[in-house]
Amino acid sequence: MGGRNTPKMPTHQRLTSIPITVYVPLCRNTQPMAQPVVRTGTRLALIPASSMQLLHAIFAAAAIILVTTLSNAALLTPDDFIIAVDLDGDSAENDFLNGLDEDITNAIDGTLDLYLNFGGTNSGFIVTPSLGPTVVTSFQITTAVDVPERDPTSWSLFGTNEPIASLNDSDGGSESWSFIDAGSISLPAARDSLGPVVHVNNVVPYASYRMTFPTLKDSNTTIMHFAEIQFDGTPTPLLPEPSFVSMSSVCGLAFASARRRPRRRV
Repeated sequence: MGGRNTPKMPTHQRLTSIPITVYVPLCRNTQPMAQPVVRTGTRLALIPASSMQLLHAIFAAAAIILVTTLSNAALLTPDDFIIAVDLDGDSAENDFLNGLDEDITNAIDGTLDLYLNFGGTNSGFIVTPSLGPTVVTSFQITTAVDVPERDPTSWSLFGTNEPIASLNDSDGGSESWSFIDAGSISLPAARDSLGPVVHVNNVVPYASYRMTFPTLKDSNTTIMHFAEIQFDGTPTPLLPEPSFVSMSSVCGLAFASARRRPRRRV
């Protein structure tokens, strides 16, 4: 009479009994889904909670696989929209000098051509990756051809999903910006050399980014420069929202998992 007659656990229950901790930052709907109700014959039956958990686990796993596949991708291309900014508002100075020196488009053109900003400290750029919303998780800077005193020693990164209204060589404040992360950076003294990978603490996708450099190697210099910058991270996966799934795929799962009770003969 031992385990021979013990009923086997349904497959979906065995799967969901494994403890799984999943975090998917790209799903914006954090509201718990109501337990769906389906009609079976003349009775109303709830979808088993284990089926709902299995559905969440399937889509979470799919998201993790997709994110892992696309992570650490280069996010910037030479065709991306980019403008120079300076938080101190020295836009008139930048406008006057911009035509005489290295343009902001050099910062992402894939060459060693120099980008130079006469705003000095707190200057930088706004960029909109053509990939669409992205999750920036790291970046690298290639040093300029000369004058290491103009190299950045710290950075600040902000993101927005608003259309960019700021003008080139402005203070970059015409949009609402969300703070992402900030830190220090130690660029090599060697010129035209790739700097270290700088990690960014970020799990939120943004359409555009504003990066500025609060400090430089020489605090007295009024010029900031570098040859190239590249953001790495993850393009936003095009996955359906859980709320959409609950209205479509869950219903099919409900009919597969709900049991119809036999009618009693009178």
